[in-house]
Amino acid sequence: MSVAKKFTLGLYWNILGKLFFSALGFLISVAIARGLGKDDFGIYASLLAIPVVLRLFTSFGFETILNIFLPAQDVLPEGKKKIRFLVKRLLFYRFFIIIGISFALSFGRSFLGQIIHSFNFSNYYVIIILYFAVLLLSSYSNMILRAVMQIKLVSILECFAQILNLLFLVCFFSYSRSVYTPLLAFIIANIIVTVVSLIMAKSYILGESIACDTKQLFNIGFTGFIGSILVFGLGRQIDILIMNYFGVSNSNIGYYYLSFSLAAMVSILLQGIGSLSQSVFSQKYTTEGQKGLKISWEMVTKVSIILSIPFYIFAIFFAKDILTIFYGKQYLEATNLFQVIAVFNSLDILIGSGFCMPVFYLINRKTEALKIFFFSGMLNLVLDIILIPKYGVIGAVYATGLSSILSGLLMLQLVIKIIKVQYPIVFSSKVIVISLLAILPTLVFNGDGILLILISKAVIYFTCFALIAMVFKPLRYEERNFVKMVDDRLYAIVKYF
Repeated sequence: MSVAKKFTLGLYWNILGKLFFSALGFLISVAIARGLGKDDFGIYASLLAIPVVLRLFTSFGFETILNIFLPAQDVLPEGKKKIRFLVKRLLFYRFFIIIGISFALSFGRSFLGQIIHSFNFSNYYVIIILYFAVLLLSSYSNMILRAVMQIKLVSILECFAQILNLLFLVCFFSYSRSVYTPLLAFIIANIIVTVVSLIMAKSYILGESIACDTKQLFNIGFTGFIGSILVFGLGRQIDILIMNYFGVSNSNIGYYYLSFSLAAMVSILLQGIGSLSQSVFSQKYTTEGQKGLKISWEMVTKVSIILSIPFYIFAIFFAKDILTIFYGKQYLEATNLFQVIAVFNSLDILIGSGFCMPVFYLINRKTEALKIFFFSGMLNLVLDIILIPKYGVIGAVYATGLSSILSGLLMLQLVIKIIKVQYPIVFSSKVIVISLLAILPTLVFNGDGILLILISKAVIYFTCFALIAMVFKPLRYEERNFVKMVDDRLYAIVKYF
């Protein structure tokens, strides 16, 4: 199989896998929220933030190194031997990190207990160590397979892990509904899948190896490492830890975590767009230069807007019903949080900031992007410290939202300046207006049964949206043809608009 064909096939499996993975993750989130209750769910969210943040700060760009080195060496005669050398060395480093963090959490649990005011960390440090170890090893084994373009296998294994996680969760909840239960379910499920992943990748681990110079690779990996910390490490997870420090209640932390999870689920159709956009940008930039990059950015941004904004507007108007159906009435207090987060997520999508980073990588302007991420991360941290003590959980939402929007605007400005993109203000306005017009008939529709009513309103809303969009045609003819050239499956959705 050619590299190009392998890549294309892998891309579709990646998109499909992400969609299924996200759907299963949402079901797991619902099961955990309902099983634990709002207070224990908040403790769970707080505990989860610790290994996730630690993983970010101890990754050191290993995944980036593998992603760069393995594909290039896998096609060379002696490449596999060099791959084994690098993989084993990085695996050794990862085990060393796990041991170091384990000792740090064990001996530092009293200190962490003084920082975290919402619960007693000493009761949970052992299971957090196990969670961290599994998280580090599972991500590493997956990246080995992903780097050698075994995307189908990775997608299957990731979804299999989610299925096992859900099954163990349901099974364990029948015996105990404690905070330990979802953590233990994740650990066992991912141990099984990690072992399978390592077996599948054994040809890249076991066997003869040749030493290779990795100094340049580590420099590249460090750049990616810093970017990951700035983008993800100083975002939502830090918010949760800071809320714990300032004594925000467990229930409010649970509302925060739940609202972000639900808001991410609303834009599930965009899960595969990010991967697709990178390949489209790369192809158009290679063949047509900055002109092709400009056209593809504008088009992908429009597609993401039309596939997400209508869903967010529906979710904002019927947030209470959605929360009640999925999570139960005990989480209704999260309604306003979810609505605010949905508004910020909508603004992020309208800005098109999610598609700016691939552009910076292609035109070699990563430094500017990292500066923006650094500014955004620091701003979020400062706003957290200012707003959380005064406003609590809503302060954390505004801190994250405002810093994200500002960084998005700065990146958009840079993209406009460099490749001369034209922001689709008219198109965006049309989508918003059409969505608001489509929502009007649903506001006067009433009936019995909250689930039946919501389904009926959804049918009415999206039918009205489609009919109005078919009349006003927010996408131009040449833009629909562009989508057809890129992807026939995506064209099947947008051709009517």
